[in-house]
Amino acid sequence: MRLKNEKVDRDCFLTVLVLLIGCGESGTDTSPVENTVRQLEYDLIKVDSVGIDIGDSNYVFGMIVDATYLIDGRIALLDILRRKVLVYSGNGEFLGSAGRDGSGPGEFVSPYSLTFLTDGGLAVSDIQQEKVIFFDSDLCYMRELKGFQLISPGRLRT
Repeated sequence: MRLKNEKVDRDCFLTVLVLLIGCGESGTDTSPVENTVRQLEYDLIKVDSVGIDIGDSNYVFGMIVDATYLIDGRIALLDILRRKVLVYSGNGEFLGSAGRDGSGPGEFVSPYSLTFLTDGGLAVSDIQQEKVIFFDSDLCYMRELKGFQLISPGRLRT
């Protein structure tokens, strides 16, 4: 009888030992390594309501269809209803605008997309005029790229 109990005790001991070893932490992280680029995220919050009659029209938006950061940290918003690019500091202070309604040089009919340029300027596609309009870092009109068949580039990206 004693031999049978010793065998049972030994088997129980080995089973508990295996379970303890199997459940322990190895000290090595085996989770997959993620290789991602960290992107800054911002939340827009309503601070105040303004209207064109009672507030600064530079803070009244029509319909923002695209936005980008410029090289120097400024924020550019493309407003399709106002047909212009509005540029703000990183703190939200209005700095200036580019473009206006029309079909002449530096003017928009159907602005659709914008992107920053490595020289600090920006480029805006106008799908109805089938062109891309370029502005320098001071938001002054520089040149246009015309001649797209059917439709200009849908989304511009650098």
